[in-house]
Amino acid sequence: MDRNKIGHSEYGRIMDAAVKGKPTAAHRLYGHHIIYDFPIHDPKNIAPFLEHLASDYFTKMGLPIIPGDILEDVGMLRWCNDLTHNWNFVNGFDVLSGTVVMIQGIQSFQKCFSPEGDERSAVSLAAQAGIGAFELLIAATTYNPFLLIGAILTVTSSAVGLIRQGTRAKVNLSGNRLLVSI
Repeated sequence: MDRNKIGHSEYGRIMDAAVKGKPTAAHRLYGHHIIYDFPIHDPKNIAPFLEHLASDYFTKMGLPIIPGDILEDVGMLRWCNDLTHNWNFVNGFDVLSGTVVMIQGIQSFQKCFSPEGDERSAVSLAAQAGIGAFELLIAATTYNPFLLIGAILTVTSSAVGLIRQGTRAKVNLSGNRLLVSI
């Protein structure tokens, strides 16, 4: 991006200067939100705006989920002021990985609540719970809210599947023995 001067327009410099006078170190909280700061009334600056956002989107910090003005209004700016360890910023890789995990979590969730029930074995459900726990760990260490949502869906669906797996056990009384079959 830097080598090809993508996002280095005059409008991009104005966007980066939007933080001047604001009580934050995270300059992208102001002027960098795709919806809140979109220059709808200034059509000639739409392309430079989108180009600058594209240049920031795949950086380590990424772009804000909630803009700084809204965080200021609700008194949450101090919680989202950090340049690292911040749940309010996502980059392209966060969105990509989080979306994949959310889609898988939703599919698992649909399976475990389907009328015919979840036909997976207890072993595969336990493995899925382990994968979900690992996804939770990654989400917590990378501060990726999308991955966190997907991981919660995965862990929940595997827990529900394991619980429902136990409800399908059949108990038979054979003579003076109790037989349980799963």
